[in-house]
Amino acid sequence: MLCRVFPAKRAVQIYCYAMIMCVNGFLYVDQIDEFCRESVLTLYYDDLSFKMGYTALSSLLKELGMKGHPVKAFEQMLIDECSGDVAIDGHVVRSVSENNDLSEPGYMLEPA
Repeated sequence: MLCRVFPAKRAVQIYCYAMIMCVNGFLYVDQIDEFCRESVLTLYYDDLSFKMGYTALSSLLKELGMKGHPVKAFEQMLIDECSGDVAIDGHVVRSVSENNDLSEPGYMLEPA
């Protein structure tokens, strides 16, 4: 599914990062490259030379966090292909921003 909206190299990088995090639990970004090199993923995806070092992953996470076109297209694709029943799990995140006193209580969505 990732290959439908991301370039092949980027899709593999996202997939491998997700697999490493899923299998190993929480890891720091600077640990991922070592885990990747020791995994079967680099053998399976040997034809696509992608990087999993700190700088490469920082760039990836920044790109994903900015929610550009590929990210929005991927999210929309998931929505379009699902059953239509979508559950959203969230929690209140308190903010004490001095620039925005309206953010102090966090956000709460009342059920409709």
